Amino acid sequence: MINDTTVTFGVWLRQRRELLDLTREELARHVGCSIATLRKWENGGRRPSKQVAERLAVCLQLTVDDLPSFIPFARGTVEAATLQTHYQTTSPLKKLSIKPPDISITPLIGRDDDIDHICTLIQAHHVRLVTLIGPPGVGKTRLSLEITQQMTDQFPDGVAFVPLAAIPEPAMLISAIAQTLGITEKNRQSIQTTITNTLRDQRLLLVLDNFEHLIEAATIIHALLTEVHQITVLVTSRVPLRISGEYEYSVPPLRLPDQQSDQSVDQLQCVPAIQLLVQRIQAVCPRFVLADENVLFVVAICRRLDGLPLALELAAVQSKHFSLKALLYRLNQRLTLLIDGPRNLSPHQRTLQNTLMWSYTLLNATQ
Repeated sequence: MINDTTVTFGVWLRQRRELLDLTREELARHVGCSIATLRKWENGGRRPSKQVAERLAVCLQLTVDDLPSFIPFARGTVEAATLQTHYQTTSPLKKLSIKPPDISITPLIGRDDDIDHICTLIQAHHVRLVTLIGPPGVGKTRLSLEITQQMTDQFPDGVAFVPLAAIPEPAMLISAIAQTLGITEKNRQSIQTTITNTLRDQRLLLVLDNFEHLIEAATIIHALLTEVHQITVLVTSRVPLRISGEYEYSVPPLRLPDQQSDQSVDQLQCVPAIQLLVQRIQAVCPRFVLADENVLFVVAICRRLDGLPLALELAAVQSKHFSLKALLYRLNQRLTLLIDGPRNLSPHQRTLQNTLMWSYTLLNATQ
């Protein structure tokens, strides 16, 4: 349902027609007008006469009680808000079938500033496309999931999260979007046309995660943004899409402790990279506590791994098998050591080596 009180008659008419699963041809035939005339009503270029509006009311299955409000609305003699309130229960408009994205059960650490900047950017009226860019393991997906939670109330028609890591080729992008939105082909239209028509009056945030290997499909996103004026797209990718209107946001690694610092243990455990590593170590070694005797090793591990969240999480798993001193020494072979990530992660995220090789292979395939 559209909650915007400024909804126009044309918008309402088209969505009411689609709600009843009527094509323009079918409704025009029932009303006794041409398809071109009906299209002009829906586009706001013309208004029906009183007699035609009465026939429309019958074809759109409105009740007799609705006529006093509907006729002036169709003729353009009343404000849209009057009818919107009246039809909120009698004529619900089509709502997309969007499955809310899953959010990690672990808290997001050290990203408050990034979240503030990205949310501010997304809410700017002139911004339609934001791409989160960064190397493998920097946390782009986790950050985008947090953004979906933060922005839900800002988009009345929903937030749709489309995971693309398992999509093998650019031609399948549009099908992945349609599946997430619950949109199917109809009336012999292409799926891209159906998506465009469905989203045309929706205020929606579309999140496309792991786009780098589908970069040739960036033109599809450009076409969608050109034809659908109220949606906003958030993309995560190793590389920018390089299309008009794109705003790039480089996702940094987690903040590390200063090189020249005499900070106390209490101060260091508030540094995001250290905070994440300690928290994940405690998940597998509950008795672990950051203390004077281990803090130097923790700091060195965080620096060795450049503050990359995925690398820190994978290193924490190995603390079950090695002392921190031994772990630091073995990180000289970091790619073979950083394995055994959570089973809920996609296969390419289960080890740092897999992550890097997956990204490298996909990028080479598209360049």
